Amino acid sequence: MEKVLKPQRLDANLRLKTAADEFKHWLITFEDYLDALSAADMEPDKYKVLTNLVSSQVYRYFADVEDYDFGIEQ
Repeated sequence: MEKVLKPQRLDANLRLKTAADEFKHWLITFEDYLDALSAADMEPDKYKVLTNLVSSQVYRYFADVEDYDFGIEQ
């Protein structure tokens, strides 16, 4: 089931007006994916999964702090 819920890599152009909407939608699918992994008795490192599912352009906004909550809030 996790493969079905796995979100696409987030590669939003953060300068566009639609970036916030794209991120909001992606975040919902990402959190559903993490929930599915947890339900399957997997406890993923959320930060590592997050960095794996964003492009390098998005990652640069939270690269200096290796903290999941901070990365999501940025």
